[in-house]
Amino acid sequence: MYRYELDSIIEDMAKAYRIDINHVTKETSDLFFLDHGFRNFIYGDFDYNLLFNDMIKDIEDTSPISYLDSFGINYLIFKEKLPQSAEEKFTILGAYNTEAPSQSTITQYLEDNGVPFSMLEDTISFYNRCPVIQDVQQWHTLIIRLLQRYYGVDVSIQYRKYSPTSLSTKVNSEKINAIPDSMAKFAEMEERYAVEHRLIEAVKAGETSKALNTTNEFMKFKMSARIADPLRDAKDNVIAVNTLLRKAAEAAYVAPLYIDDLNAKLTADIEACTSVSQVFSVNSNIIRRYCMLVQTYSRANYHSIVRGTLNYIDVHYQEDLSLSFFADKFSVTKNYLSALFHDQVDMTLTDYINHTRIQHSLLLLNTTDISMSDIASACGFNDANYFTRAFKKQKGISPSAYRKSLRQ
Repeated sequence: MYRYELDSIIEDMAKAYRIDINHVTKETSDLFFLDHGFRNFIYGDFDYNLLFNDMIKDIEDTSPISYLDSFGINYLIFKEKLPQSAEEKFTILGAYNTEAPSQSTITQYLEDNGVPFSMLEDTISFYNRCPVIQDVQQWHTLIIRLLQRYYGVDVSIQYRKYSPTSLSTKVNSEKINAIPDSMAKFAEMEERYAVEHRLIEAVKAGETSKALNTTNEFMKFKMSARIADPLRDAKDNVIAVNTLLRKAAEAAYVAPLYIDDLNAKLTADIEACTSVSQVFSVNSNIIRRYCMLVQTYSRANYHSIVRGTLNYIDVHYQEDLSLSFFADKFSVTKNYLSALFHDQVDMTLTDYINHTRIQHSLLLLNTTDISMSDIASACGFNDANYFTRAFKKQKGISPSAYRKSLRQ
């Protein structure tokens, strides 16, 4: 297996597990990524080379290290196979948890690391940024199998805990007092909102693959539980994502009718979930559905008058609609509106109105036994004969023949 193949596969795995992946050398100066700058915040000043050197201490060429730091955070580190003359390079996967720590556990870590209890809220924010790998054994097995193919030899993971003497440090009270309260939490929020913005932009453009990748990044930010019931809390979080994407679809000029319809269906799907894992599996479906909605119904490229006309027809198709009505509504001439509409929609305004009404008539023909005249009236056709002619023009058969074919 070539190095670029390994990089690609492991990066895909890291995305799937929502774990950060970084490639570094001993000369890399910016190591804040190791803990999102958390130690620098709590200690007022921290030399990240201490942490990095402790991680790679005594690392062997073909043996990855599973490293547990002083805050109970996990990392997986391995050497990259490079030519003899090249500088040593390391891949670091992490930070991540193997279980979600309780508040009492976090409090104990604060005490063990000499961090004041006043920093509990910021520390919880840090833990929330670290994804949880429930089945760490499976994760390690996958990495081992990949590295065995990469190195061409048997591979086993070395399990290492931090060295207290290497990482001994004290809180710099003078610097800490100069740092605004909840700065770490603010930094987390700022980063999360940046990812959130990228997610909105991806959905707004209907880019499914990009939206799913960004969602994976977004889901790294574990929100603190707002209520005691984990299932209800999970549902509320995904409903919040649904609301976010509803706004993205709205920004893509998808008609409110379609957005509300999809929102209602997705909310029902979320509420029907019976487990937390089921709730989060719905999340990917939400992304796909909104991207499909934008791809199919976005009216971003239409003139505002055409967009307004289409949106009005979608909701008021049962009413008496005409070219004159919309020309008056948008204060333009009939000729201007007719030409603009046909140029952008590729059909006349009258044909679009009839198309919309006939689409609604299909539901009534499929699900009811009411008469053709009642269906025509319910869909905005004042004349049942005109309804039949319009239907036949669009579908190639009469509405009665269409209904009969369904029952046969």
